[in-house]
Amino acid sequence: MNLKKGTSSLILENIVDEVYDTLKSLTIEDYVIGLNYVAVRTEAGTGLAYSFFDNQQSECCVDITSLKGIKGKEVAGFIYNNNFLLNSILVAMINSILKNGVEDNLQLYDRFDFKNKTVGMIGDFKPLTKKIKDTAKRLDIYELKNIPGTIKPNFAKLFLRETDYLIITGSTLVNFTADDFINFAKDTCEIIFVGPTAPLSTALSEIAHIAGSSVNNHSKCFDIVKKGGGMHALKSYLVKKWLAKN
Repeated sequence: MNLKKGTSSLILENIVDEVYDTLKSLTIEDYVIGLNYVAVRTEAGTGLAYSFFDNQQSECCVDITSLKGIKGKEVAGFIYNNNFLLNSILVAMINSILKNGVEDNLQLYDRFDFKNKTVGMIGDFKPLTKKIKDTAKRLDIYELKNIPGTIKPNFAKLFLRETDYLIITGSTLVNFTADDFINFAKDTCEIIFVGPTAPLSTALSEIAHIAGSSVNNHSKCFDIVKKGGGMHALKSYLVKKWLAKN
Protein backbone atom coordinates (compact mmCIF):
# COMPACT_ATOMS: atom_id res chain seq x y z
CA MET A 1 0.00 0.00 0.00
CA ASN A 2 1.45 3.37 -1.00
CA LEU A 3 -0.04 5.98 1.32
CA LYS A 4 1.33 9.18 2.77
CA LYS A 5 2.83 8.54 6.18
CA GLY A 6 1.48 10.42 9.18
CA THR A 7 0.15 9.91 12.69
CA SER A 8 -1.59 6.54 12.85
CA SER A 9 -1.67 3.12 14.47
CA LEU A 10 0.72 0.38 13.38
CA ILE A 11 -1.94 -2.22 14.23
CA LEU A 12 -4.55 -0.46 12.09
CA GLU A 13 -2.02 -0.01 9.29
CA ASN A 14 -1.46 -3.78 9.24
CA ILE A 15 -5.22 -4.38 9.05
CA VAL A 16 -5.55 -1.89 6.17
CA ASP A 17 -2.69 -3.70 4.39
CA GLU A 18 -4.55 -6.99 4.84
CA VAL A 19 -7.71 -5.75 3.09
CA TYR A 20 -6.25 -3.13 0.75
CA ASP A 21 -6.53 -5.08 -2.49
CA THR A 22 -10.24 -5.57 -1.82
CA LEU A 23 -10.80 -2.17 -0.22
CA LYS A 24 -9.46 -0.16 -3.16
CA SER A 25 -12.01 -1.71 -5.54
CA LEU A 26 -15.03 -0.93 -3.34
CA THR A 27 -17.11 2.21 -2.89
CA ILE A 28 -19.18 3.56 -0.02
CA GLU A 29 -22.69 2.81 -1.25
CA ASP A 30 -24.33 4.28 1.83
CA TYR A 31 -23.37 5.36 5.34
CA VAL A 32 -24.86 6.83 8.49
CA ILE A 33 -23.16 8.58 11.42
CA GLY A 34 -24.92 8.18 14.74
CA LEU A 35 -24.29 9.26 18.31
CA ASN A 36 -22.75 5.87 19.17
CA TYR A 37 -21.83 4.11 15.94
CA VAL A 38 -21.02 4.62 12.29
CA ALA A 39 -22.46 2.20 9.74
CA VAL A 40 -21.02 1.82 6.23
CA ARG A 41 -22.38 -0.27 3.38
CA THR A 42 -20.18 -1.36 0.48
CA GLU A 43 -20.51 -3.93 -2.28
CA ALA A 44 -19.04 -6.42 0.23
CA GLY A 45 -21.57 -5.86 3.03
CA THR A 46 -22.21 -3.61 6.03
CA GLY A 47 -19.76 -2.74 8.79
CA LEU A 48 -19.97 -0.90 12.09
CA ALA A 49 -17.51 1.14 14.14
CA TYR A 50 -17.73 3.24 17.28
CA SER A 51 -18.21 6.90 16.38
CA PHE A 52 -16.65 8.97 19.22
CA PHE A 53 -19.32 11.48 18.18
CA ASP A 54 -18.94 13.53 21.39
CA ASN A 55 -15.16 13.67 21.18
CA GLN A 56 -14.44 14.96 17.70
CA GLN A 57 -11.46 17.05 16.73
CA SER A 58 -12.53 20.45 15.43
CA GLU A 59 -10.81 20.23 12.05
CA CYS A 60 -11.57 17.75 9.30
CA CYS A 61 -10.12 17.94 5.81
CA VAL A 62 -12.87 15.75 4.31
CA ASP A 63 -16.53 16.74 3.87
CA ILE A 64 -18.23 14.04 5.95
CA THR A 65 -21.61 14.92 4.41
CA SER A 66 -20.57 13.69 0.96
CA LEU A 67 -18.81 10.36 1.40
CA LYS A 68 -21.32 8.37 -0.62
CA GLY A 69 -19.69 6.97 -3.74
CA ILE A 70 -16.06 7.55 -2.75
CA LYS A 71 -13.57 4.77 -3.41
CA GLY A 72 -12.02 2.60 -0.76
CA LYS A 73 -8.58 3.68 -1.93
CA GLU A 74 -9.39 7.21 -0.75
CA VAL A 75 -10.93 5.93 2.48
CA ALA A 76 -7.72 4.00 3.22
CA GLY A 77 -5.96 7.37 3.37
CA PHE A 78 -8.19 8.46 6.25
CA ILE A 79 -5.81 6.62 8.57
CA TYR A 80 -3.37 9.53 8.24
CA ASN A 81 -5.83 12.39 8.82
CA ASN A 82 -5.71 12.03 12.62
CA ASN A 83 -9.49 12.44 12.85
CA PHE A 84 -11.56 10.00 14.89
CA LEU A 85 -14.67 10.25 12.71
CA LEU A 86 -12.73 9.50 9.53
CA ASN A 87 -11.09 6.58 11.33
CA SER A 88 -14.57 5.31 12.24
CA ILE A 89 -15.60 5.41 8.58
CA LEU A 90 -12.43 3.52 7.62
CA VAL A 91 -12.85 0.83 10.30
CA ALA A 92 -16.54 0.39 9.46
CA MET A 93 -15.63 -0.04 5.78
CA ILE A 94 -12.99 -2.61 6.74
CA ASN A 95 -15.61 -4.42 8.82
CA SER A 96 -17.90 -4.57 5.78
CA ILE A 97 -15.22 -6.73 4.15
CA LEU A 98 -13.83 -9.01 6.86
CA LYS A 99 -15.88 -12.13 7.57
CA ASN A 100 -13.24 -14.29 9.27
CA GLY A 101 -13.90 -16.39 12.36
CA VAL A 102 -16.65 -18.78 13.36
CA GLU A 103 -20.11 -18.08 14.72
CA ASP A 104 -19.83 -18.49 18.48
CA ASN A 105 -21.93 -17.22 21.39
CA LEU A 106 -19.60 -18.47 24.13
CA GLN A 107 -18.94 -15.78 26.75
CA LEU A 108 -15.37 -14.81 27.59
CA TYR A 109 -15.79 -15.92 31.23
CA ASP A 110 -16.71 -19.40 29.93
CA ARG A 111 -13.86 -19.44 27.42
CA PHE A 112 -11.04 -18.32 29.74
CA ASP A 113 -10.23 -19.19 33.33
CA PHE A 114 -9.98 -15.84 35.11
CA LYS A 115 -9.78 -17.41 38.57
CA ASN A 116 -7.10 -15.71 40.68
CA LYS A 117 -5.93 -13.71 37.66
CA THR A 118 -5.50 -9.97 37.21
CA VAL A 119 -7.76 -8.75 34.41
CA GLY A 120 -7.64 -5.38 32.68
CA MET A 121 -10.62 -4.10 30.72
CA ILE A 122 -10.36 -1.16 28.32
CA GLY A 123 -13.96 0.03 28.25
CA ASP A 124 -16.66 -0.85 30.77
CA PHE A 125 -18.38 -3.97 29.42
CA LYS A 126 -21.09 -4.32 32.03
CA PRO A 127 -22.32 -7.78 30.90
CA LEU A 128 -18.81 -9.13 31.60
CA THR A 129 -17.87 -7.08 34.64
CA LYS A 130 -19.78 -8.88 37.40
CA LYS A 131 -18.92 -12.40 36.22
CA ILE A 132 -15.23 -11.60 35.95
CA LYS A 133 -15.17 -9.76 39.29
CA ASP A 134 -16.62 -12.85 40.95
CA THR A 135 -13.62 -14.99 39.96
CA ALA A 136 -10.65 -12.75 39.15
CA LYS A 137 -8.09 -11.72 41.73
CA ARG A 138 -8.48 -8.14 40.48
CA LEU A 139 -10.38 -6.39 37.72
CA ASP A 140 -9.10 -2.99 36.57
CA ILE A 141 -11.53 -1.13 34.29
CA TYR A 142 -10.09 1.72 32.23
CA GLU A 143 -12.76 4.10 30.96
CA LEU A 144 -12.78 7.56 29.35
CA LYS A 145 -16.22 8.35 30.78
CA ASN A 146 -16.58 9.34 34.43
CA ILE A 147 -17.87 6.03 35.79
CA PRO A 148 -17.38 5.33 39.51
CA GLY A 149 -14.90 2.53 40.20
CA THR A 150 -13.05 2.89 36.89
CA ILE A 151 -9.55 4.16 36.11
CA LYS A 152 -8.71 6.81 33.52
CA PRO A 153 -6.87 5.22 30.55
CA ASN A 154 -3.84 7.48 30.97
CA PHE A 155 -3.03 5.57 34.17
CA ALA A 156 -3.05 2.18 32.41
CA LYS A 157 0.72 2.03 32.04
CA LEU A 158 1.02 1.93 35.84
CA PHE A 159 -0.96 -1.31 36.13
CA LEU A 160 -0.91 -3.26 32.86
CA ARG A 161 2.44 -4.91 33.61
CA GLU A 162 0.58 -6.87 36.30
CA THR A 163 -2.28 -7.90 33.99
CA ASP A 164 -2.77 -11.54 32.92
CA TYR A 165 -5.72 -10.86 30.59
CA LEU A 166 -6.42 -7.62 28.75
CA ILE A 167 -9.93 -7.23 27.31
CA ILE A 168 -9.81 -4.29 24.94
CA THR A 169 -12.56 -2.55 23.04
CA GLY A 170 -12.19 -2.35 19.26
CA SER A 171 -12.80 1.39 19.52
CA THR A 172 -9.16 1.77 20.60
CA LEU A 173 -8.28 1.18 16.95
CA VAL A 174 -10.37 4.23 16.04
CA ASN A 175 -8.71 6.61 18.52
CA PHE A 176 -5.20 5.15 18.01
CA THR A 177 -4.74 3.98 21.62
CA ALA A 178 -4.67 0.21 21.01
CA ASP A 179 -0.92 0.17 20.29
CA ASP A 180 -0.04 1.85 23.59
CA PHE A 181 -2.23 -0.44 25.70
CA ILE A 182 -0.71 -3.53 24.12
CA ASN A 183 2.82 -2.17 24.51
CA PHE A 184 2.16 -1.52 28.21
CA ALA A 185 1.07 -5.13 28.78
CA LYS A 186 3.54 -7.86 29.70
CA ASP A 187 4.59 -10.38 27.04
CA THR A 188 2.57 -13.23 28.57
CA CYS A 189 -0.66 -11.23 28.76
CA GLU A 190 -3.57 -12.66 26.75
CA ILE A 191 -5.05 -9.85 24.62
CA ILE A 192 -8.73 -10.06 23.61
CA PHE A 193 -10.36 -7.47 21.33
CA VAL A 194 -14.12 -7.28 21.74
CA GLY A 195 -17.16 -5.59 20.22
CA PRO A 196 -18.52 -4.81 16.74
CA THR A 197 -15.72 -2.31 16.05
CA ALA A 198 -13.05 -5.00 16.39
CA PRO A 199 -12.12 -6.19 12.87
CA LEU A 200 -12.19 -9.95 12.25
CA SER A 201 -8.68 -9.60 10.89
CA THR A 202 -6.02 -12.27 10.48
CA ALA A 203 -3.39 -9.55 10.97
CA LEU A 204 -4.96 -8.60 14.31
CA SER A 205 -5.25 -12.28 15.27
CA GLU A 206 -1.45 -12.52 15.17
CA ILE A 207 -1.37 -10.60 18.46
CA ALA A 208 -4.83 -11.11 19.96
CA HIS A 209 -8.04 -13.12 20.14
CA ILE A 210 -11.05 -11.34 18.60
CA ALA A 211 -14.63 -11.54 19.85
CA GLY A 212 -16.30 -9.54 17.10
CA SER A 213 -19.46 -9.64 15.05
CA SER A 214 -20.94 -9.39 11.57
CA VAL A 215 -24.05 -7.47 10.54
CA ASN A 216 -26.90 -9.74 9.43
CA ASN A 217 -29.57 -7.08 8.85
CA HIS A 218 -28.37 -3.99 7.01
CA SER A 219 -31.58 -1.95 7.12
CA LYS A 220 -32.21 -2.53 10.83
CA CYS A 221 -28.64 -1.62 11.77
CA PHE A 222 -28.72 1.54 9.67
CA ASP A 223 -32.00 2.61 11.26
CA ILE A 224 -30.73 2.00 14.81
CA VAL A 225 -27.44 3.83 14.19
CA LYS A 226 -29.28 6.77 12.60
CA LYS A 227 -31.51 7.07 15.68
CA GLY A 228 -28.53 7.05 18.04
CA GLY A 229 -28.99 3.49 19.25
CA GLY A 230 -26.24 1.51 20.92
CA MET A 231 -25.26 -2.11 21.40
CA HIS A 232 -28.40 -3.05 23.33
CA ALA A 233 -30.51 -2.19 20.28
CA LEU A 234 -28.04 -3.51 17.70
CA LYS A 235 -27.21 -6.91 19.17
CA SER A 236 -30.29 -8.66 17.71
CA TYR A 237 -29.04 -7.86 14.21
CA LEU A 238 -25.45 -8.99 14.69
CA VAL A 239 -23.86 -12.43 14.48
CA LYS A 240 -21.23 -13.00 17.16
CA LYS A 241 -17.94 -14.26 15.74
CA TRP A 242 -14.79 -15.66 17.34
CA LEU A 243 -11.34 -15.52 15.78
CA ALA A 244 -8.68 -17.11 17.96
CA LYS A 245 -5.13 -15.84 18.15
CA ASN A 246 -3.00 -17.76 15.69
